[in-house]
Amino acid sequence: MQMYRNYRWLFGFVLSIALCAFGVLLPEMANADASKPLLFLVAGQSNARGTADKPSSVIVPSGAFWNGDAWEHGIKDPVFPAKHGSFCPAMAKVISDKTKRKIYIINVSISGSSSNEAYIENDKISWAKTGMLRKRAISMYKKAVSELDDAFEFGGVVWLQGETEARLLARGRISLKDAQNGFESIYSWLSRSFGKVFIIGIGYRNGDTRYDAAHTQINMLSKHLARKTDNCFFASDMPMKLRKLKLMQNPIKNKSSNPHYLIKGYDLVGEDVGKFIANMIMKNN
Repeated sequence: MQMYRNYRWLFGFVLSIALCAFGVLLPEMANADASKPLLFLVAGQSNARGTADKPSSVIVPSGAFWNGDAWEHGIKDPVFPAKHGSFCPAMAKVISDKTKRKIYIINVSISGSSSNEAYIENDKISWAKTGMLRKRAISMYKKAVSELDDAFEFGGVVWLQGETEARLLARGRISLKDAQNGFESIYSWLSRSFGKVFIIGIGYRNGDTRYDAAHTQINMLSKHLARKTDNCFFASDMPMKLRKLKLMQNPIKNKSSNPHYLIKGYDLVGEDVGKFIANMIMKNN
């Protein structure tokens, strides 16, 4: 019996070494503990940042978000860097309610950002390899985590970006292949750097249907790449439904359309992606 226990211990030790050597033991697996808070990194462009017409009424007392300088307790709008409202409170509430765990959120999103290499309008708001947002995300994440007193489990990256690629595709500035190369690069980088990546699809623009085909193509591309990229999951296509539900903001002054949602739309997006994430966490646990 003693020999069996020794062999079992030796087998477990060798297996753990092998898993580490082959990169199977990801950070969130190593830190998995159903009693620990869950930390999420939100990234992308304006709809990930949150550009709602007003704050969400949803409040999550057992949570906190990084405001760029310090942790603010209680997840309620405006969640940095949003000025008014975002999908973060609704997402956090669903995950917290279902898992019974505290939620931390670090949002590193930048309005107008892109991810393709072929047509970079501004490298300061580019997620491409040659852009500046990857280094910025790492820096913000490390700073925020260093200020946490609690041990945590990394829940995943929540990614919402692609409206810029749809606009550039519709105007002939980039090809679908250019968009694909950019998405493949950023999805892989996020997965390698952090862990699980939960992708939210983009919606249509309100006030102009000329971009609809491009937005549909970008969404289909995101779904396809999520299936073939390790540790990536297409978590919600709710944004595609919001124009039909009349939950889009009115066209921006001096522009023909608007890609942003009303706060009710952001809440629906947060609830939808939150359910997907919570169900996966509960299944894995």
